[in-house]
Amino acid sequence: MKKLTVQKILTIFFITLMILAMTMQTSFVFADNGDKKGSTDLLDPSKVSGVSTDAANSSQTLLNSVLGIVQIVAVSVAVIMLIILGIKYISAAPGEKADIKQGAMIYVVGAILMFGATLIIQVIKGFAGQAIVV
Repeated sequence: MKKLTVQKILTIFFITLMILAMTMQTSFVFADNGDKKGSTDLLDPSKVSGVSTDAANSSQTLLNSVLGIVQIVAVSVAVIMLIILGIKYISAAPGEKADIKQGAMIYVVGAILMFGATLIIQVIKGFAGQAIVV
């Protein structure tokens, strides 16, 4: 690959990594009202309960729907691109196959980034769901 392309890919990767690092800076606090003096279970997480609101539930279902649609579209586009690259490779002359292989490498890098991003989003959604669920 060209040096400029590698630099662009690395720049995008590190910017994405920094954004993920900033968004994953979370901390969970388990607190009690402190009415029980001398209680040993003041900070027992199993005794903490939360309140689930309609806004939280509706935003969670909206985000789940959007994430599902984005994943379906991304996988569909990836499969269609793979089919097109395969047809081009099969029907190409021997001299053109090297260019198609280079395009396939770009496709593979893009597919890895896309599936990696959806995996990271699923993990974040799982963590957020655990934090919200009562």
